[in-house]
Amino acid sequence: MKAFVVTHYGADGLRLAEVPTPQVGPHDVLVDVRAASINPLDKMVRDGEFKQLIKHKRPFTLGHDLAGVITKVGADLRGFQVGDEVYARPRDQRIGAFAEQIALDAADVALKPASLTFDEAAAVPLVALAAWQALVDVADLRAGQKVLVHAGAGGLGSTVVRSPSIWVPTSRPPLTPTTSTGCARSVPTRSSTSPGRTSPRSCPGTTSSWTPSGLPASTSPSPSSGRAVWPSAWWVPPIQPSPPSWASHSCDR
Repeated sequence: MKAFVVTHYGADGLRLAEVPTPQVGPHDVLVDVRAASINPLDKMVRDGEFKQLIKHKRPFTLGHDLAGVITKVGADLRGFQVGDEVYARPRDQRIGAFAEQIALDAADVALKPASLTFDEAAAVPLVALAAWQALVDVADLRAGQKVLVHAGAGGLGSTVVRSPSIWVPTSRPPLTPTTSTGCARSVPTRSSTSPGRTSPRSCPGTTSSWTPSGLPASTSPSPSSGRAVWPSAWWVPPIQPSPPSWASHSCDR
């Protein structure tokens, strides 16, 4: 089958190749890939930015998001059947969405919503899981709490924005698509009433994928219970004996 594989790390390390059809384990499904989406994570993996953390054996097939149809199920698997339309974010050691077929652990697969096309569904898994992890697993948000979302019109931000209590700073006037998703307020980041000076003080949660230079003023949530969350894989707050004052309010990554 055809696949885009990383032969070596770097901007020129990705190429189209013929690779064997993946083997299906007892708890796997084999999926005929109908659509795959490209994420910044794919570029980082291709360039080797995670090679010290994730030991891929080259050549390996790239791709972290996909939607398709199950063509084979593992011998011990229950819950899926041939013909099911699914979408998935393969686990790190089994990525490979940029191929005609992929074998996946069934735990990484979900039935595709009937309301979504394959193209639409392929754009959902990675960013939706990142949003869930930031708001639920890390920030531990509860009903009724407010969240300040940086870059709320972007891929991750627009996925996070699903609550009427979420505030979104933007660098342009409020957009209908942003507010229609449930955003309570769109805050111009370049105005004198930037959320860095006002709104975070009333928000128990702040999410951001910005670099450190853009964070200090705008990640100061309520001192009693505030939490700043960076769901960004390309920057991790440095470990140091005395964290900076702006990161003192229970900052997680």
